[in-house]
Amino acid sequence: MSPAYDFLSTTAYIPEETSGLRFSRSKYYKDLTLDELMADRANLPEHLVLSAAKETVQRFHEVWSRERPNLPLSRDVIQAVERQLGLVPLAGL
Repeated sequence: MSPAYDFLSTTAYIPEETSGLRFSRSKYYKDLTLDELMADRANLPEHLVLSAAKETVQRFHEVWSRERPNLPLSRDVIQAVERQLGLVPLAGL
């Protein structure tokens, strides 16, 4: 995968409710929950995984709300990203 893969939101162009890759057990955004993160067999301590997930969501929302007006994105792309956030339970942490 390209190192820039995470920098491009394809949801505005390919409005799917599934990911191209499986998270752990599912490809559905609606299934991306804290439980889904813990379903991985990486044997990581639960508190580290949950802490990292919560921090990532918090930081995303901080940057998104601050930078959204400054990004060279059309209104349609911004709406698509925000719609996508509504599909992902983890985005509401």
